[in-house]
Amino acid sequence: MSEAPEHPPVGKTFRFPDGYYACRIDWAGSPPKSPFAILTAWNPMDSRRSDSWNRMADRHLHHLLVRAGAEPVRATTCAMDGSHAEPGWAVALPLDTVLRIARRFHQRAIWWSDACQLHLVACSDGHRETVGPALPGN
Repeated sequence: MSEAPEHPPVGKTFRFPDGYYACRIDWAGSPPKSPFAILTAWNPMDSRRSDSWNRMADRHLHHLLVRAGAEPVRATTCAMDGSHAEPGWAVALPLDTVLRIARRFHQRAIWWSDACQLHLVACSDGHRETVGPALPGN
């Protein structure tokens, strides 16, 4: 199994690590209207951090999302086998805004759900892979 480079070159196609595809999303509320993104501040570039560090980054992310005009809804992405989970936020903000914010937290990718499909979008260059049907939104 090959892993994506740490920072893929702009304009080059790359493959996200396999764990990015096999996951579920647990909601703590109703998803926002489509289109919306799900992003996290946990474990930048897949580097494990302490729970206290991750919680602090999560609070900072929430603050920035609210300041950008979003009404964040808790959305936790989880490995299908339950071995890993990362709390994040679902927000109805423009994709470029979400990517800019996610880059501040050194995230590899965000989820983007439009009216028809769910995409995994690379924060480095906006590379987008369609992974399934859109997530239900209001």
